Amino acid sequence: MKITFLYHSAFMVELEGCTLLFDWYGGTLPDYDREKPLYVLASHHHGDHYSPEIFTALGMEGVWYVLATCIRLSEKRKKALGIQEGHVVRVPAGKAIRLGDLTVSTYRSTDAGVAFLVEAEGKRIFHSGDFHW
Repeated sequence: MKITFLYHSAFMVELEGCTLLFDWYGGTLPDYDREKPLYVLASHHHGDHYSPEIFTALGMEGVWYVLATCIRLSEKRKKALGIQEGHVVRVPAGKAIRLGDLTVSTYRSTDAGVAFLVEAEGKRIFHSGDFHW
C-alpha cells in the first residue's frame, strides 16, 4: 500500500488491485497504474473537498465515484460533465455499500458530509472528511 498526501484533505491510496482518491478537487495527480480501477471519494460539497471538474479530468472508463449526498448534480449538469449513472454512487452518513471489491462505510461528519471507512484487500482506510469540530 502506498499513501500519497496531495494537499489539504486530498490523498491517493494505491493498493494492489485498485487506487483510491479522497477529496481531490483538481490539480496534478502523481503517476499511478491506470490499468487498475480508480475509486474517487468526495466527502462533501465544499470547494476545498470537491469540484465537478473531477469528472471531466478523470472520465468514466475504469473510474467510479462515491459522493456524499450533499453533493448535488442536476440531470443537466450530469449530461454536460459526461457522467454515466453506473459510475456514480451517492451515499448518506451511516450507510455501507459494496463497490467492486470494496466495502465503503460512511459516518457523520462534524461539519459537512461524511467520513469514509474503506475496506479492501484486508486493509481498512479511514478518511475523516471535515472532522475539524
